[in-house]
Amino acid sequence: MIRFVVALAPEADALVRRYRMEPCDGAFRWFRSREAGEAALVISGVGKMAAAAATAYLHARTDEEPLAVWLNFGTAGHHDRPRGDVLLAHTVTDAASGARFHPTRLDGPGLEAVEVKTVDRPEADFDSEAAYDMEAYGFAAAAIRFSTSELVQSIKVVSDNRETTTAAWTASSVRDLIEPSIDVVARAADRFREIAADLAPVRRERTESLALVEAYRRRFHFTTSEGRRLRRLLQRWAALEPRARKGPEDVEGSSAADVLDGLERRLRALGPSVLEPPV
Repeated sequence: MIRFVVALAPEADALVRRYRMEPCDGAFRWFRSREAGEAALVISGVGKMAAAAATAYLHARTDEEPLAVWLNFGTAGHHDRPRGDVLLAHTVTDAASGARFHPTRLDGPGLEAVEVKTVDRPEADFDSEAAYDMEAYGFAAAAIRFSTSELVQSIKVVSDNRETTTAAWTASSVRDLIEPSIDVVARAADRFREIAADLAPVRRERTESLALVEAYRRRFHFTTSEGRRLRRLLQRWAALEPRARKGPEDVEGSSAADVLDGLERRLRALGPSVLEPPV
């Protein structure tokens, strides 16, 4: 599922139509596609705190996928780019604190990447090369808790610059600005969905490895260094063929050290390359 977080209804309308979303009841205005698992969207309101709260809300109201696509979409100002330019954030910066989030750079969306700087009040000076918005950092700080950096992305449409302002904007003018960008946004979202599918086997192996670690920790006390060795050995085990995925449960021992030595012997028996760290 693609989850969109959008500040204002006029910015969201074209996406709601594109993905055939229907309104749902709740504390935030939010929408879900008629086709199960296709897309969901929440209208956060203005500001990074509102964006963070809306992101957490949408996560709670939709299926909790381990690798979900999260996309912040809306307008942003820039000092010289023309209105209507569509930009992808390579860095999201909180102007107040200087904190940064770096979405993993992706091949495929075909969008020019810029820094997006989140400010607490509308920007008029545009004193850097960044695009300026008021939600992206709050969104990213929340969404990264629910997914991975490849799939937490922000796309902005330039709404104003030093030559133009949004002072006289209406809901209709915002819709007119957004409408031409929707095909571009949808193609990018489809690319992010493909990446999520490619990452699923990797996430599954990591999850299985962590489950094995916890199972062994319930049986024995592992020191910090022993715990690191345990994770390395069980990561190797979880990467084997499906028949081995439940772990070497018959490894015996009276201590954590005995178990670790037993795991290593079992892995060596499968072939020397099994214990080599991945390239």
